[in-house]
Parts: sequence; structure tokens; C-alpha cells
Amino acid sequence: MRAAWKGDRDVVLTLLHYGADVHRMNYNGATALFYAAAGGNPDIKRILTKSGASIKVKDKLGQTPLHWAVAANQVSVEGCESRVNCLFYPF
Repeated sequence: MRAAWKGDRDVVLTLLHYGADVHRMNYNGATALFYAAAGGNPDIKRILTKSGASIKVKDKLGQTPLHWAVAANQVSVEGCESRVNCLFYPF
């Protein structure tokens, strides 16, 4: 999750290559995609979603990766046509 937040592409790809589970949640129910969204790295977000990570998953507070991105000032909700556009394209 730290690699996703920091945008460390090589580490993320290596972890996925060796079988890292993109659905694994931490104690708060967040996946690596939450951290990638908060970190604002579009390449990591694309890698994780292409590996099966869901943008619809919710943490224990009911928040999605998009919520984390907005809370981290990585995206503005104004003008977003869909969750996918908000999460991936404005960064």
C-alpha cells in the first residue's frame, strides 16, 4: 500500500507479478487503490484497476477510493461526469 501511495511503479509491478492481492484490505478496509488515489498517481491507479482492483469497494467508513482522492485534494468533484473520470483523468 505504501508503494501505491508513493507511486513506486516498479515495486507495485513486482508485487503484482509475485501474486500480491489487489483486493487485500488493511485494518480500515482500504486497498492499495485507496492509497494510489490519495497519492494522485494515475499510472499506479491504472495498473491496479487493470489487475482487478475495484473502484467501487468501500472502506469501513463507507468511503471509496474517489473519496480518498478528493480528501487528499487530488481531484475536484466539479465537472466529473462519472466516478471513473473523476478517479483517473483529472490528475
